Amino acid sequence: MKKIKFDIPFISLWLVLMSVGLLAVFSSSSVSSLEATNNSSTFLFLGRQLIYIAVGFIVMVAVSRTDYRRWRAYTIWLNIVVIVLLCLVSFTPLGVEVNGAKRWISLFGFQFQPSEIAKIVIILTTALMIERYERYDRLNTLVFYGRLGAYLTFYIALISVPQNHASVAMIIVLVVALMLFFGGMNKIIFLGAGVIASMGGIAVALSSEFRRERILSFLDPFSNDGGESYQIVQNWLALGSGEYMGVGLGYGRQKFGWLPENHTDFILGVLGEEMGFIGIAVVLILFFLLIARGFYIAINAKDNFGLLIVSGVIGLIAIQVVINASVVSGLFPVTGVPLPFISYGGTYTIALSVMVGMVMSVYKRIDDRDLSISDEVEINLRL
Repeated sequence: MKKIKFDIPFISLWLVLMSVGLLAVFSSSSVSSLEATNNSSTFLFLGRQLIYIAVGFIVMVAVSRTDYRRWRAYTIWLNIVVIVLLCLVSFTPLGVEVNGAKRWISLFGFQFQPSEIAKIVIILTTALMIERYERYDRLNTLVFYGRLGAYLTFYIALISVPQNHASVAMIIVLVVALMLFFGGMNKIIFLGAGVIASMGGIAVALSSEFRRERILSFLDPFSNDGGESYQIVQNWLALGSGEYMGVGLGYGRQKFGWLPENHTDFILGVLGEEMGFIGIAVVLILFFLLIARGFYIAINAKDNFGLLIVSGVIGLIAIQVVINASVVSGLFPVTGVPLPFISYGGTYTIALSVMVGMVMSVYKRIDDRDLSISDEVEINLRL
């Protein structure tokens, strides 16, 4: 293996965002920590997040040291593992229900969310499929779209139906669409597929009473501010209290039992209350710079596989930032999408660290002189 080589701007922005996240997690979770520890500590969730970040950093370094071209050989096995884990969550007692949704699995004393791992595997597999078909000039064919469509439909059904996790399905579709755009999908087909996918998304959104109530609450939040709209209204109170400069880090009031999920999905609301509009603007600028640098690495990758991997990872980060910020600001219905690198979460933090390692693996080999198709690892199964 070669020496570790990091893109300094990208890694610096990542570390700054993780540091901001630690401050935000500590401030937003302090009251919840007191409740969970019988008033003995305010550091419970901060300590856990520090562990998650430490593990994530180690994993990131390990992934960045591997040659991304070698990952082709393992995509089949990774898919098998993820499918088994998702089935264990949905159809066995190993699945753990949290906040009314069965999305977690408990194995060997550890509890984690397989759908976060699925995102990584789907990005790798989609990148491999696009690269293979594009190499033989078969990308814009019914065979390719049929196989990719069947693959995605299977995962979406396995995640969104039994786990009631439509937000992950939406993110997966958007990320794959972005990868297809970078991969050279015919623009007319791309637009047509976008229209069909949008219609399908609307149908899914209206398919259950729970989702219809969320949409109605989104359209008129104050009509049900004690029910479905309670969370977003309390979040707006937090943002309004922060005004331009905020009330000061640690001095927010909405985290005292008023704003649910204040250290996960709605952590940006706490940041807005305590750091104000200026604080949120700085965080969003940091994200913009990170995403821009990520796409710069993508377009400079030495092969399509590297370009597609990085575009998928950066697209995933960008989409989740946009959705989370839109939910917090009231521009999108409430959905369970945390803010990357900022929100509290074990599986989420480690999975994102793996993705950062994937980006660094591609960056590390941008200057490789021996990159050729003959060096690639081929697998026997044709995708």
